[in-house]
Amino acid sequence: MYATIFSLFPSVFSIILALTTKEIYFSLIVGILSGAFLSVGLHPVSMLNLVVVDGFSSSVSYMAGIFCFLVFLGSLLDILRKSILVCGCFWCGE
Repeated sequence: MYATIFSLFPSVFSIILALTTKEIYFSLIVGILSGAFLSVGLHPVSMLNLVVVDGFSSSVSYMAGIFCFLVFLGSLLDILRKSILVCGCFWCGE
């Protein structure tokens, strides 16, 4: 289904779903899955293989350093936020 009107379906469907449900991440995941489903010719097992093996695993391995940095930064900021709230510093309003 390459270069047909059906190629617009995943993006239009995820935009309409995001506007109606107000759930952005869920709508993006549904859009990705529907695009993969149309890409492999409506075969569910091939769709899961395309999404998991070719999609997520290669992107996670490519960005593993950035992902680890973001987890570390988020943890550090959470620890900092909790320590500021405990000590009662001047900028937190206590």
